[in-house]
Amino acid sequence: MKEHASTRAGIAQRAWALLLAVALCLGLVPGAAWAAEGEGAGTAPESAQKVSAVTLTVVKGVSDWSGPSVVVNKTYKFTGQATVKDLFETAKKAGDIDGYAFADAFGTGSEFLSSLTPKGGSAVEGASGWWSSFVGGIADDGSKTAAASPLADGDVLQFAWCDSVPNVAPTAEQWEALASEAAQGDGVAGDENAAKAGSASIAIVQGMEYKGPIALLNKTYAFSKGATVKDLFEAAKKAGDIKAYAFNGFGYLDSITTAAGVEIKTPSDWSSSWSIFKNGSAAGFDESKPNEGKDVDVLTDGDVLQFAWCDSVPNVAPTAEQWKALADAAVSGDSVIEGEAPVRPSPSAPKVDAAVLDGSLNAVYRALFANLAGTLEGAGGASDRNISSWKAMEAAAIGQVGLVDADAAIADAVASYNAPANNNLQRSIIVLTALGIDATKVPSGQGTLNLVEKLASDASAVSAYPTSAAFALLAYASGSYEVASDAVNSARALIDGLSAAQSSEGGYLAMGSIDVDTTAMVIPALAVYQGDATAKTALDKAVAALRGAQKGDGSFGNVNSTAMAVIALCSVGIDPASESEWAGSAATPLKALLSFAKEDMTGFSVATGMEEDMVNEQGFRALVAYQGLKNTGAAYNIYTQAKLGQAGLPAEKQEEESAPAPADKPVVDKKALAKTGDGSAPFAAGTAVLALGALAAGIAATRRMRVSDELSLRR
Repeated sequence: MKEHASTRAGIAQRAWALLLAVALCLGLVPGAAWAAEGEGAGTAPESAQKVSAVTLTVVKGVSDWSGPSVVVNKTYKFTGQATVKDLFETAKKAGDIDGYAFADAFGTGSEFLSSLTPKGGSAVEGASGWWSSFVGGIADDGSKTAAASPLADGDVLQFAWCDSVPNVAPTAEQWEALASEAAQGDGVAGDENAAKAGSASIAIVQGMEYKGPIALLNKTYAFSKGATVKDLFEAAKKAGDIKAYAFNGFGYLDSITTAAGVEIKTPSDWSSSWSIFKNGSAAGFDESKPNEGKDVDVLTDGDVLQFAWCDSVPNVAPTAEQWKALADAAVSGDSVIEGEAPVRPSPSAPKVDAAVLDGSLNAVYRALFANLAGTLEGAGGASDRNISSWKAMEAAAIGQVGLVDADAAIADAVASYNAPANNNLQRSIIVLTALGIDATKVPSGQGTLNLVEKLASDASAVSAYPTSAAFALLAYASGSYEVASDAVNSARALIDGLSAAQSSEGGYLAMGSIDVDTTAMVIPALAVYQGDATAKTALDKAVAALRGAQKGDGSFGNVNSTAMAVIALCSVGIDPASESEWAGSAATPLKALLSFAKEDMTGFSVATGMEEDMVNEQGFRALVAYQGLKNTGAAYNIYTQAKLGQAGLPAEKQEEESAPAPADKPVVDKKALAKTGDGSAPFAAGTAVLALGALAAGIAATRRMRVSDELSLRR
């Protein structure tokens, strides 16, 4: 077996020697070696994190006299992607509160404040009430005060403990409504044998529920001349509407015992007491006025005497004005909330000294590029396998946005919003951004649509397949888009998911085995976020796996897989045209890709079962990615850099003389090839065909020998 292998190796070397002899005559041998793995792939330095501020206000109870009872009212500084839970933890560490807890009480998947222990106090929690939340005096819908909600600079987060049934007095309107509903009581207040002098109503309320006041008594009684408030209570007692009552030494109501036998009595600390109203207005405070609700006050016809059991500091939320006053009075704290650093795009752009495509190999490349660029006109709308959308991105990348049907691209994006599955949103965001259209403000018949927010929040938009998460990350990084850290499809969640899905060898699986296409499509996404440690680790493993999947002929199995590999390599700054020592040959991925070209240079040869349009689109996408790497002299990610228009094919002379364009600056290449093709293509048409034939023959020989070796081993 060893002798057999040596013989095969000798044949391979002689075949490549013959090919290189032809190549030398045609100027095909590239002059630079392929960069070593990891070369120049350093992590971009982290920029200093902005210091922001947020105010936390916690209130338990609001007094009619002194206003809200404040537990904490302080402004805290924070950095990074801090959350509401981080804010409470910082308040606890600063000694402003003794404890807190969050819980998902309603099964929504989000946790909200459920318990808080004031400094030196007891936990405020339980079924008798809840912590209501506000932002800047406005009741929050839960989006900004959940435990995982990210803090925003300048926010004022406010929390108030509210009793389910607070002991507060009804409003004038509520008193009026009760009066209109009063029932006729039995008996007469005063002398039952005397003539009736009129009628008076008595309403006794304890607690306010969502439907309104809870009335313990609400009736109208007749009274005789000279009858008093105490007589009115006595009539209610005789009628069985209450069991007992008592007035204090000042003549004000002190307690009642309800018909059910429950005594409600003013405690010694006066934390609760009976408030007096007459005809909806507060009463009992002016000793000079008669008939104000004291026990000895004489009744007059039509009186409506109202009594409400009230806490001195009821557990209710402050008014908007009270919240504002508290915000203005908040003190500044020294504590800094150190939140998790936000996961944002952090691409590295290692410099690349791109190999020069000598002689006729360059002619093959340029002819293919020019002819395929000529198929881009009108791209952008819906199409089979979304080929038209990707062509629109490629047109933008080569600086030819004018070829794109932008209206069709927008219509396709609206359709994606309404049908987010199958990576529709990811593709539309990348394409629109490449065309210079803000994907958060897409025009539609009903205003504007935010595709980025939809992608971040809709669980159905990202499937379990790795490329779905990868293209979501690329969509976020394609523009200056912000995604909430608690979004279901946040960048953090997607990166962690890709890391977990990676095989031990570093590749990504399809149908149970490592798949080149999937691995290659994940690499550009990880490359954009390589400033994140998890993404960087996964990226390094994926690149190693991709390198290990290269065939001896330089390809990755077919046109599509080789094209995806070229795009991935360009995104991490590896030149796919430089020579490689893999498999003991000088084959490179770009040479292998070009070997699939048709003889007329109008596209790529299609293998059985493959679709020509998709093969040509993906092959051209790889050529554009490679040209972007050459033009910028650095790593080039077509999905995030297409909007810069840097990947146009320069005229021959310009390509030789021009310095690389800055990797982060748009390029307007006025000498780029017209959509009808490269004007210089005829200059080497015959040479290109001859070169292609020699290239294909050499690669085919290697492929045949590899297959023969495999068959021999099986025998």
